[in-house]
Amino acid sequence: GMLVGITPEGSDHSAVDNIRIEPERDLEVSVKFRFASDKAKSFNVWFDDKDHKDSHAGHICNVSISPKTVTVGDAKTGNMRNDIYEKRKSPEGLSAEDKAMLATKTTTFPVQLALGDWHKLVIRTWGEQIEVSINGKSVGTFKSEGIAHDHKTLVSLTTNPVDVHYDDFAIKAAARR
Repeated sequence: GMLVGITPEGSDHSAVDNIRIEPERDLEVSVKFRFASDKAKSFNVWFDDKDHKDSHAGHICNVSISPKTVTVGDAKTGNMRNDIYEKRKSPEGLSAEDKAMLATKTTTFPVQLALGDWHKLVIRTWGEQIEVSINGKSVGTFKSEGIAHDHKTLVSLTTNPVDVHYDDFAIKAAARR
């Protein structure tokens, strides 16, 4: 079978399916996916360390995939860093300096992914960088210091909001270079 990603109506958080793993710094995650309808907006692959207390929910880094873009981010030293996370929720919001810093913690690559077609995503973390490929073709690489966190203990898929199908999900230590 396959996993059908949905976020229940009325939920205050996108649906999350996760797998706890033994601590590992460098990982390779692969998953086949398809956007089953135009209601499927995106999904995220999160890399977390649930023992890390300096970022919201232990978030370290993530890759977000939509039919038109792939966004890669350093959550540990970027938007999920506790002080930044709290400022984003406060009435004062982020300062100009915070916004400038956050602009260095994420990047977006254009893609064209047909609805209904199966695609294979491969994400590799290696030191300070994340490499992303879809269907065997490089999408891009992003480098930031938070990605090099000494270990990750949880990998999750977050569906935004519905109709993302997943299959052949695999996590392994990245091949040594």
